[in-house]
Amino acid sequence: MSTLLMAGYKLYGPEETNYQHLWSWNVSARNPFYPFRQQLMEVGKKVHTANMDVYEVAVLAAVLFMASDFSDLAYPEAIEEGRRKLIAALK
Repeated sequence: MSTLLMAGYKLYGPEETNYQHLWSWNVSARNPFYPFRQQLMEVGKKVHTANMDVYEVAVLAAVLFMASDFSDLAYPEAIEEGRRKLIAALK
């Protein structure tokens, strides 16, 4: 989700209601990537509608990272270490 937030901030054009570069692809409703494309468009619209700046997007991405549940990872302690560093940085 953090990648979608940053792409929505950096690559989404509200006037064109589309993304730039690689993210501007079109897919049919039968394509398995269609739901992802719809979510991508929705995130871009919401980021621009909320008038978020790069700092707000970055903090939201960090909060999403800290709130995620990674119980099935091989090395969950690596995520926990990253969370501790982010929490310390946000204090």
